[in-house]
Amino acid sequence: MSALAALMVTACGTASTLPLWRDPGFAPAAVHRVFVVATVPKPLLSVQFENALASALAGKGFQVATASAAVPPGSSREQVAAYITENHVDLVVDERLTFISQGPYYASPGYATAETSVYAGSAYGENPVWTAVTTAKNYTSVQEAAGSLAASIVDGLLRAGILVR
Repeated sequence: MSALAALMVTACGTASTLPLWRDPGFAPAAVHRVFVVATVPKPLLSVQFENALASALAGKGFQVATASAAVPPGSSREQVAAYITENHVDLVVDERLTFISQGPYYASPGYATAETSVYAGSAYGENPVWTAVTTAKNYTSVQEAAGSLAASIVDGLLRAGILVR
């Protein structure tokens, strides 16, 4: 029975978020609109990571837009900032996947790390209000990694008092 339990534990992906910094001067306010940007080494995967984070945020009741759906590919930072301003975005969640590994032919559990910076919508690209590193372990697909990272990031933002309803 213990071998079966060990197999069940290793078959499930887990993620954890380590908050690195929170702006002590940031006064949280009610958040309605969130804009999600994911920077991934393989651009085609950006959509999966953005959608996973958007889904986790929407599941908590926030209105969410993703960069891949809202702005044309290759948009400048100024174009993204204009979208954020025009749409009255409260927070920008910028997830940068810094490491992703998978066994040969995606057959063995993987490991991924993402750095997340959150900005007040009006100050996107300036000083973040919260930063963290999130690690996903033992996932068996990129989709599972994206979902695990997203759930952990959203949980970290809620615990830090950055995402406020």
